[in-house]
Amino acid sequence: MPAFGFRLFNVYFPSGQRGHDRVEFKLRFYSRLLGICDRNSYHAQAPVELEAFAAKAPDETGAYPMAVSRVAEVSGDMLRLEADELIRRVVADRLAGAPIERIAARFHQSVAQGVVDICVRIRDNTRLSTVALSGGVFANAVLLG
Repeated sequence: MPAFGFRLFNVYFPSGQRGHDRVEFKLRFYSRLLGICDRNSYHAQAPVELEAFAAKAPDETGAYPMAVSRVAEVSGDMLRLEADELIRRVVADRLAGAPIERIAARFHQSVAQGVVDICVRIRDNTRLSTVALSGGVFANAVLLG
C-alpha cells in the first residue's frame, strides 16, 4: 500500500464550492471570461459549447500552463492543478482578440496535459500504471481524442 493517498480535484474548477454555488461559479467563468453560455438550458451546456468550439480548431496544439501542486490533507496528499496562469493567459488571448475556437482548444490541451502530469506523478510515487478517468469532464470527446 502506498504511503500517500491521492485524489484529483475537479480539474476545471477547483474552487471549493459545492452544489448550486459551484454551478454559478462555472457559468460565470464561461460567460464572463469566454463570452459563451450565460445560462444553462440543459445540463452541462456550457462545457458542451466550449467543447464544440475546441473541436473547430483540431490543428491547435498550444496549451496554457497549469502547475501541479501537492496539498497535504488529513486523508492524505492531494495533487491539484493550479489554474491561475491558465486564466491569465486566457484573458490575455481574449483581450488580444484570439478566436474563441483557439482559446477553447488551448484550454482543452491544458486540461489534458495537466491530467497526464498528475497521472505521471502518481505513477512515479506509487508504481501504479492503470488510470481510471471518470466524471463528466471525461465524457468530453476533445479531451479523449
